[in-house]
Amino acid sequence: MNQANCISGGCFYDATVSQTYRGNFIYGDYGSSRLMRATLSSSNTVQTVDYFVTGSGSQIDISVGPDSALYYIEHGGEIHRLAYTNFASQQILATPLNARMTEAGQTALSVRLALQPAANVTVNIARTSGSSDISVASGAALTFTPANYATPQNVVIQAAADADTAENIATLTISSSGLASEAITVYALDTGANTAPEAPTLGTVTINGGAVRVGLNGQAGETYVLEGSTNLLFPWIPVTTNTLTSSFSNILDPSAGNLPLRFYRARLVP
Repeated sequence: MNQANCISGGCFYDATVSQTYRGNFIYGDYGSSRLMRATLSSSNTVQTVDYFVTGSGSQIDISVGPDSALYYIEHGGEIHRLAYTNFASQQILATPLNARMTEAGQTALSVRLALQPAANVTVNIARTSGSSDISVASGAALTFTPANYATPQNVVIQAAADADTAENIATLTISSSGLASEAITVYALDTGANTAPEAPTLGTVTINGGAVRVGLNGQAGETYVLEGSTNLLFPWIPVTTNTLTSSFSNILDPSAGNLPLRFYRARLVP
C-alpha cells in the first residue's frame, strides 16, 4: 500500500455502527490527499492498511462525532462528515464503545437509532456486569420517535469513589425490544494520591440561540482553561477558566455565534 510523506491526525473508530469498522484506526495521509484505514489484531498489531477516502484535500484531524459519524477537517477550515448508511435493518448507534472517567466523576454516551422507526422506540441502558461503583446517573431510558430518531441523546454515567487504588471496570448494555443489544465498556480511573490529574477532553458542542455550549471532561477539583480559535492557529484566546466540581461541565461561549468558524481546545492549569 503506497503512502505519502506526511501522516496527519487520526482516531480509532469507537462506535457501534458496523463490526467492519469498529476499532479501526482512521488517519490522514496528507501528501496523497487520502484518508487511510488500518485494522488491528487482538494484540494491537497492524493487520491491514487500505484507502478509506481519496481526494480529501489537506486533512489535518479527524474524530468520531456524537452521531457516530466521522468528521474530518481540512487545512483552511472545511469540515467533512462521513456517515455509514448501509443498514439492512434497525440498529442502536452509540458512541463511545469504551467510555473513560475518574472515580467520583461522570462521563457521557451518545445514543441514536440508525433508521426511522414506524412508532416510538424505547432504548434502555443498564450496568450488566463489573463494578457496582459504576452506574447510570441519567438517561437510563430513552424514547426515540419517527421525528427525533437521528438526534443523539445523552446517557450520563457516574463512578463512586472507593478506598482501593484499583481501576473500576463495568459493562453497560444498551437494549431495546426486537433489536440487537450493544455492550459498552466503562473504565473509572482511581483517584488516589499518586494518580496524575486527568487531561481534559471536549465533548458535545451544542448551539443555543446565538451561543455555543461546549462539554468539558476533566477531573473534579482541577482547574482547566477552555480556549477558542477561528483558524486552528494562533492566537488561541481564553474563553473561560473553570475549577470543576465534577468531571463534566457545560461551558457557554456567548461570542461564538457571531463567528463563521470556531475551534476549541482545553488545557489543565498547573
